[in-house]
Amino acid sequence: RKIQAGADFILTQPIFSPDTAIHFKKSYQNKYGPVPIPILMGVLPLFNARHASFLHHEVPGIDIPEEPRVRMEKAGEKGSAEGVSIAMELISAMRPHIQGVYFMPAFGHYELVSEIIERSSGI
Repeated sequence: RKIQAGADFILTQPIFSPDTAIHFKKSYQNKYGPVPIPILMGVLPLFNARHASFLHHEVPGIDIPEEPRVRMEKAGEKGSAEGVSIAMELISAMRPHIQGVYFMPAFGHYELVSEIIERSSGI
């Protein structure tokens, strides 16, 4: 409906499961054909295990698979570094399916976004 109403681009919710996002896009394409406007993926770098758990259990529409939540738990005090690594992996996995990304830094942690951008030059 939004495309028919004249949307110029699509902003996704934060993506934590590339398989789910790719399946959704393929379902759209099977029914309507190629997506005619750019898709920009929402990237929300996880800060720590508590942040991941809160998003997963308390925020409607956000589903963080068990594997990244376990990784964040194991990272302990280095959770933000693991969150950056997870974000990088998600961007890399989704790159063939999107036209860009936008960031949603949690708690004003813009330094995590800066690190992702600096490390993304090779993606």
